[in-house]
Amino acid sequence: MKIFVAGPDHGDFFTHNVAVTCKTMGHDVRPFHGFRPAGSLGRVGRVIESVRERVRASQLRLDRAVLDAAAAFRPNLTIVCTRTLEPDTVRMIRSRTGSAVVCWFGDAPSNIRRDHVVSGEYDAVFLKDRRYADDLRDVLGLNAHHLHEACNPMWHRPNTDERAGHVAVAGTLYGYRAAVLRRLVAAGWEVRCFGPAPSAWIDPEIAKLHTGEFLDHTRKAQEFGRALACLNTFAPAERDTLNCRVFETCGCGGLLVSEHKAAMDDCFTENEEYLAFRSFEELDEHLGRIRRDPAFAERIRANAARRAHSEHTYRQRLGYILETIGS
Repeated sequence: MKIFVAGPDHGDFFTHNVAVTCKTMGHDVRPFHGFRPAGSLGRVGRVIESVRERVRASQLRLDRAVLDAAAAFRPNLTIVCTRTLEPDTVRMIRSRTGSAVVCWFGDAPSNIRRDHVVSGEYDAVFLKDRRYADDLRDVLGLNAHHLHEACNPMWHRPNTDERAGHVAVAGTLYGYRAAVLRRLVAAGWEVRCFGPAPSAWIDPEIAKLHTGEFLDHTRKAQEFGRALACLNTFAPAERDTLNCRVFETCGCGGLLVSEHKAAMDDCFTENEEYLAFRSFEELDEHLGRIRRDPAFAERIRANAARRAHSEHTYRQRLGYILETIGS
């Protein structure tokens, strides 16, 4: 099958994992690289990109580039990853290529540009927020499905026996996450942060925890694996979703310590494959036990990696998409 994949592409970004996995599944894949991966940009770059996204003329030019690239490739399936296209663009891709067009949005629904997933133009929509997917299907009658993100065993795999004493945090340092880290530091824990550069308004004492490194597929497994634990918190907009760090941390053999959420229990078993906290005191207690009981920690790591690689890979998620489109 010829598959056209459009979305922000960077080492270990969502789009990159989708395109690479489609290739390993034997498909003829052409990715579109015109989208800017804002997460890998600095502060100024993120501001500029945010403004560009709000200028419709800029987006129409980008949509036109996507349409032209798709028309030149003439795919059987077009997958739009964590971006949305204007409804007219989706219609034109379908008419000019005969391709089915789906949107797999790997972010919170609050980040969907102008809510284009409700247009009805996509042949199917895949969302990681279960309640929103249910609303699109049951209220609007759309072909909408709940689909989590995943890990990619090509690089999300245990690859180190070295263990360190710090807590690793990957992703954006938004206000809530920064406030949790402030309490961890006050409690005496060493914290190292990875990801986009902190915003200027973040407490300087927390901002200085940032290593300055944006982890990609060449470094993520090593850093997640060597940390004492990998802390995961959820942004307020993530109502009923899991972020990619859940699956990547487990796939890398990291010890996931995460805020509890009902959706977590659909994917991993608490106290066997990850540790959940519902209060700061519980978080502190978990970290203390991990430090005191290395055998317990190693068992959690191994169980999590096995589960992630057996049930939560991009190959399995894409298999579901292809099955859905085929049916």
